[in-house]
Amino acid sequence: MRVQLSAVERRTGGWLLCLAGLAHLLAPNLTVDVVRAVYAETLDAAFIPRDGTNARVRLLGAVLVALGLVVSRGTAGPATGE
Repeated sequence: MRVQLSAVERRTGGWLLCLAGLAHLLAPNLTVDVVRAVYAETLDAAFIPRDGTNARVRLLGAVLVALGLVVSRGTAGPATGE
């Protein structure tokens, strides 16, 4: 299955992914604190970060930024090979 997005949807989604990635890259402690609070409130579970958590959060941020750039610059051509 292939999802077809308009140019506006593609650009908006791409830039939102980039913004989320930048938040992970620039503020990993804040990101972990938000996750900890969400776990506590919604799942009634404790989130205990381990060694290297900030590095993994930053890595996820880099992936989100790269994915955002790919999505925002994607082509709107017809699906092929189906």
